[in-house]
Amino acid sequence: QLKSIEEHIKFGLNIHSFRKDFYQDFVDYFVFERGQQNSTIKDNAVKKINTFLNWLVSSGHIERNEFKGIKFPYKINPADTVSLTEQELNTIYNLDLSQNDKLKQVRDVFCLECYTGLRYSDAKKVSKSNISGDSLKIFTKKTTDHLEIPLRDESLKLLNSYFEKNLSLPEISTQKMNDYLKELGELCEFNDTINILKISGNSKTELVKHKYELLTTHTGRRTFVTLSYQKGIPDFLLMRITGHKSIETFRKYYRIKDIDAKKTFLEAWATIQPKYNTSEIIKNLIIKKVSLKTIAFSLGIDIEEIRKVIS
Repeated sequence: QLKSIEEHIKFGLNIHSFRKDFYQDFVDYFVFERGQQNSTIKDNAVKKINTFLNWLVSSGHIERNEFKGIKFPYKINPADTVSLTEQELNTIYNLDLSQNDKLKQVRDVFCLECYTGLRYSDAKKVSKSNISGDSLKIFTKKTTDHLEIPLRDESLKLLNSYFEKNLSLPEISTQKMNDYLKELGELCEFNDTINILKISGNSKTELVKHKYELLTTHTGRRTFVTLSYQKGIPDFLLMRITGHKSIETFRKYYRIKDIDAKKTFLEAWATIQPKYNTSEIIKNLIIKKVSLKTIAFSLGIDIEEIRKVIS
């Protein structure tokens, strides 16, 4: 890639070339020559070159990393990620794949992600030795954190279907897994349309995709966090399970879309007269056993305000 960048900028590169005044040219190569999205450039090319420059500093080849701390020059597009609803997860879990071993294996590992919050790199490595009663104990590959994850009945049943036969979970490359997940999602008819915004430099393009087209291995972890959040499980407990250290990073995993707010409102207003005020709406939703977090999100108010109403 550095050779291609040299052709783009018309001069040779060395370890001293990566100065502040070169940062814009470096980013623009990936925008105008490669047509990459801004988020991809920042999370891939910029991140990798910073890792390389930091290594050069630590090894004494250069005095400092001048790229460090520079603000990315373009707007970052929102992540085009999705999570499954509880109904969709049940659809995948119960799908008859007895005639398709490959998709069955893909489904099994993906569902394990959805039920445990594990990254794909960890989920595919789970072995019988990781199981202790109704818990899964594992050192994560990415951060080497030691996690203890409670196992739902579905998870235990899934894992035992392999371990009782002395089989290992299938190890499939991430790219192949992502391809198979889209095939699996299409088979399950996850055909909801989702608007995606692509931003490269200052150019914006809006695309419409089917939900199954957006399924990746990361969807499993997001599904776990989102469904657990909707069930009212506190952030601090979920973070212990997923291994997140930062609440800001963790909350990026919530995939609470407008449809959730819309559903809550429609259900509430189906039985509420227009003369009712916010307090009455809240009380009605509490009776319907809607979680405080969902009510707060739907009405755009603080949870403490809700507690005052119901106290």
